[in-house]
Amino acid sequence: MLTGNRVSVRTVAPRPGNRVLSPTVCSSGNSNRPAAKVQASAGATVESTKAAGAAEDTGRRCADTIAPDELSRTVRAIILAGGETKNPLSKYRAMPAVPIASSLLLVDCPLNNCLRAGINKMYVLTQFQSHMLNSHVSSCYPPARFGGPDKQGWVEVLAAQQTVTETEWYKGSADAIRKNIIELKDEARGITPARDYLILSGNAIYTMDFTDMLACHRANNADITMATHSVGHEDALSKGIAQVDYRSGELVDFVEKPDPDQLQRMIHHPQFASPGAEFEANMGIYIFKREALFKLLEPTTTTHIGFHMIPGAKREGMRIFAYPFRGYWRDVSSLKDYFDANLDMAREPELPLDLFQISNLVGIRGSMLPPATASEADLENVVLGDGAYLVGVTARDSIIGENVYVGRGSHLEECFLLGNAAYSSDSLRKAALARGERVYGVGENCQLRRCVVDENTTIGNNVKILNQEGVTEADRDDDGYMICNGITVVMRGATIPDGTVI
Repeated sequence: MLTGNRVSVRTVAPRPGNRVLSPTVCSSGNSNRPAAKVQASAGATVESTKAAGAAEDTGRRCADTIAPDELSRTVRAIILAGGETKNPLSKYRAMPAVPIASSLLLVDCPLNNCLRAGINKMYVLTQFQSHMLNSHVSSCYPPARFGGPDKQGWVEVLAAQQTVTETEWYKGSADAIRKNIIELKDEARGITPARDYLILSGNAIYTMDFTDMLACHRANNADITMATHSVGHEDALSKGIAQVDYRSGELVDFVEKPDPDQLQRMIHHPQFASPGAEFEANMGIYIFKREALFKLLEPTTTTHIGFHMIPGAKREGMRIFAYPFRGYWRDVSSLKDYFDANLDMAREPELPLDLFQISNLVGIRGSMLPPATASEADLENVVLGDGAYLVGVTARDSIIGENVYVGRGSHLEECFLLGNAAYSSDSLRKAALARGERVYGVGENCQLRRCVVDENTTIGNNVKILNQEGVTEADRDDDGYMICNGITVVMRGATIPDGTVI
């Protein structure tokens, strides 16, 4: 029930159950409910939202289209999810295994985009802290075994391993692909060899039409197509920057993390340059023609796509084209970008991101949870996961994940509570405390501001997490928290005692 003076809540679909990986995705049952928007004052009115809307995703569209069956047969997707990320949330798991928006994991974004396009033969390359990610993929994306081999679909984990010929771990993105090249060729499955390979990062949030990107790639007879987005001068210094022929879209030059002198010659054509968007940055989304990919991987010194493969392709005279993307896209490798992207989803109900449409929800493990409950609550711009339980709570610009309990009198502002393993309510919590058991969630009369609370944490009563001194960096892991980029992170499984002030 929702009461109170002002409420603006988006309730998020629970973790959807097993999804068959066929080119046309169907949904049924309560486990794939779309997001809903509720606004109430004295009485509540309920209206279904227009799901976040398709992104205005490119400045260059191709007239030709490719049928989903054709993409399923001729395209393989490779999701790079093995890199180490310096981030408090990746202490116990790979960054692509971190939750977003209460009901998805980061890795579900690229997988979701592939399924929307009809690409259903996917490989996830993992290495660093990979257990949770491997478990998620294997349990949530069962292979489809309908029809002949070309109609089958799968999401297969290719974990880093030592073999007779390979004794070292992945050294970079290109090296990870090379070490799995036998599996990626996949002729042993008895299927049509891939014509193109779509290579994606597992650390980004976006909605993108890969069908159009592949159509442009083939229409241009490109060896490589690289997705790009516009950035300003400050961001350009830390990214791979492309110089693009504005008439043809062909890549003229590419420099990874250019110095100021190099950057000056990479600026947009004056006709397209605008303040804060003077450069075209690499998004880490590529399409490689099969022959080009395998040729560029032949030198064993090639370890990174941006540093080595793209410049190598230019030297070989290969045809490289940019695909400008103008929709919502966030690389969330850093804690700040991850935090801001999640708050975007709470604050902007019309964000051009399709994560909550029924037809786009993809395989997160199924769960049988009660609906979110908010009683005597004052909520504004809040995303609630299933099983969330709030009583007498005030919350602004926050995401409250699955099974999160927040006690009476607590106030949340710009917070992301990732979720807990077990459902809790007032009665269940009281009974557990009487038995001397640990309870998860946020206690009574707490104040939390600009913080991320990781999974399965216990925050006692009268706790204040406000960072009033404005500390930007602090490693207090022994006390259950860290501060990174000015954002406080309560670590996974931590206990913050009653009355603590952070």
